[in-house]
Amino acid sequence: MGLPFIHPLPPPLQAPTASWRSKLTPSNIAFAVAAGVMCLMLLTVHHVELRTSHANHGSHTPSKSAVYTSLCSEHNPNLVGCSPAPSPHTKEAYVSFVSMIADPHYVDAMRLQLFAVRHDPLTRDPTPRDFVVLTTKHTPEWVKAELAAEGAVIRYTDIIEGMPGEDTVGGRLNYRDMYTKLAIWNLTDYDRVLYLDADILISKPMYEIWDDPNSDPPSGLAGLSDPMGQDHEIPIPDNGYINAGLLLLRLSNVTFKRLVETRDFDYGLFEQNLINTYFSRDGPHPWASLDPKFHEKFWQDTRSDLDRELTELWNQRMGRMEGYYERMEYAGRAKRLVIM
Repeated sequence: MGLPFIHPLPPPLQAPTASWRSKLTPSNIAFAVAAGVMCLMLLTVHHVELRTSHANHGSHTPSKSAVYTSLCSEHNPNLVGCSPAPSPHTKEAYVSFVSMIADPHYVDAMRLQLFAVRHDPLTRDPTPRDFVVLTTKHTPEWVKAELAAEGAVIRYTDIIEGMPGEDTVGGRLNYRDMYTKLAIWNLTDYDRVLYLDADILISKPMYEIWDDPNSDPPSGLAGLSDPMGQDHEIPIPDNGYINAGLLLLRLSNVTFKRLVETRDFDYGLFEQNLINTYFSRDGPHPWASLDPKFHEKFWQDTRSDLDRELTELWNQRMGRMEGYYERMEYAGRAKRLVIM
């Protein structure tokens, strides 16, 4: 069976220790010099002012995003590894949400999503849709800096408080700000967004989801049924209960206001039950079902088999991502050597 388009990651996962912040070694320096010679032969030498990101905090060293912007300019669109530059006319975006960090693998999972839709030649979206990360006052600065440096659009929202069931969370940090995810509906400078929980790993291109026949229903919400457990049919049958981990929605301040004013629902699953109540198939705002191929799960006979296959895929994609950023950083150093 082929790998699905997206599926959840099994915790805990062991991420590689390699990082794009590798120390300079003689071999790395030699690689950079060689790349510089290649750039000199391929490019018209002229001064380029590199755009630094907020992650630099005033540093004069270009960030990964700045190097990426320079290398993938209109003067060099065919450089290996380049993705299309962001378009100010694109009114659709991928969105993820991060507040408190209970597990550092959560950030790596989000980085993999960003890499998949923006940079990876195997899975990237040919339309330059933004990857937006919605953050709160609880989001660590290093998380925002890392994601911004890798191309994410960082947005801030206030914590949504006073919702049913908040006092039942206790010490479970990953549940404390779940209702704040509803603030996605307030990102109204976009028309539509695809929300992805960070524990979803993209394994195949999924940009066709934007053109699914049910992608823009009158209610403004499309998604997939929650299988409610590991043992289920493939494709996932439509049971009328939407999985809040993948939502294709049309932005609306009015919808946001109505959602946070909703109180008559079972708050056992927090914002997921609220969304299912407001967008119930029996109500005035019924959600529409997307093609289930966009959220398949390939459960094996045993959980250990699943963990092994997912861990192998995770490690493979982590290696691709870290290797990509290393190559971009070395190429950026080489180009700076040429133009200085």
